[in-house]
Amino acid sequence: MKFTTEQLNNVLDEDPFKPYRLVDLLMREYPNTYDQGVDVWEKYTLRQHTIMVMNQFEKYFAHNPLPAEIQTRYFRLFLAVHDLGKPRAIANGGKHLQHQYTREMIEDLFAKLKIDQLHTAIALALASGDPLGKYIRGKLTVAEAKNIISNNAKTTALSYSDYLAILIVFFKVDAGSYTEDAGGKKSLDNKFKFDPKNKNLDFAEHVNEKVNLLD
Repeated sequence: MKFTTEQLNNVLDEDPFKPYRLVDLLMREYPNTYDQGVDVWEKYTLRQHTIMVMNQFEKYFAHNPLPAEIQTRYFRLFLAVHDLGKPRAIANGGKHLQHQYTREMIEDLFAKLKIDQLHTAIALALASGDPLGKYIRGKLTVAEAKNIISNNAKTTALSYSDYLAILIVFFKVDAGSYTEDAGGKKSLDNKFKFDPKNKNLDFAEHVNEKVNLLD
């Protein structure tokens, strides 16, 4: 490892937490990864996208406890590596492999850092695919999405409802980073309602109606 557990803890325990500091620390371990593109029309690098995702989490969710006593510090770490395998997949001509590569890299990193089984399992489940996004885009039926989410939940110690809750948080900050609210280009803005003053990021009504069917 190019950084120590103590250095990681110092960054994770910093108050206020600074997302860019965690990403910069991880760049020591992955020096040629975060400066790569992530194959989106907005032309963000992995570092730019990751920090935008993390900033959305800090803006809207970090002030409240996460479901099922999931520790915020480890969710922050997951967000910092949630697309880690994407540049490698793109370089190999197979963007469809991004989830496989990301899971492999997360599993290796979390093992080296001795992250506990619960948070490792949650990170691996969340990194396994994008069932919520596919469902919202109409590529999965309600039954298909619920089946995938249920199977992913079973790989963790979480109930279906708790896993769905953390999946929704992840989707909101990930997809919600492709917006003007996140400081980026207008893209997925119509899928969300942003209320920074009250620290609330919710789905737009037409999206919320679909997501509620997954309960």
